[in-house]
Amino acid sequence: MTRLGERMRNSLQEVEDAANRAGQLASRIVKTETPCIRIAIMCTIDPGKVGRCLAQFQQDHPNLSIELLDFTAATIQEALLNGMVDVAILGSPVEAVPRLRTHELFQERMVMSCGSQNRLAQRESIPLKMIAEFPYIDRLRCEFRDMILSMIDKNDVSLSVVASSEREDWIKSLLAQDHGISIMPESSASSAGLKSVILQDQKLLRSVYLTIPAGREDQLPVQALIKHVKSFNWTIASE
Repeated sequence: MTRLGERMRNSLQEVEDAANRAGQLASRIVKTETPCIRIAIMCTIDPGKVGRCLAQFQQDHPNLSIELLDFTAATIQEALLNGMVDVAILGSPVEAVPRLRTHELFQERMVMSCGSQNRLAQRESIPLKMIAEFPYIDRLRCEFRDMILSMIDKNDVSLSVVASSEREDWIKSLLAQDHGISIMPESSASSAGLKSVILQDQKLLRSVYLTIPAGREDQLPVQALIKHVKSFNWTIASE
């Protein structure tokens, strides 16, 4: 065999060996692959409580895996109905859809939140009209946004909006730097180290639900998740 032929043979052998290794790796991945539950999470749901619940679920069910996907209030139900995800965790208010089954996980207050340096930080509660005295940060993806704006308009309160964002992390950062105030779920404010101030003359409560398309409840991994979230102690998760 010529020197060129020998080099070609060695090169082809290397290619074949690499292909064999890739095949063996793929085979191991297929054999060890675990069932995966695709979970859509509304972008305004703080990961604190839900994260503790899901972490406990995986400890109790090491043979199952989860994939967490970010969705807005406008897109999360469509993702459920078209099969893009198996279940969803979302906040009220949401449109009732007959093909979707819901399980309430917990309720929480919507509060006025601010940084620790804000002069409202020492207050336990304030009247709604008082927020007009402070720069306001608008949470564009808040599922309560239309309701909040309507409430503010009905009470003849003028907002001084200095910033707005679709991203909760940017909003929390601005609040922490005392750039303004905002109305948000109490769990979101707490996890970010922000101060929560109750609105005296308004009672806004948000329910957080696990939502499943009809028929998907028959899947064993989903059944296990439903059983877990219904028995999970959400009160302790708040602490």
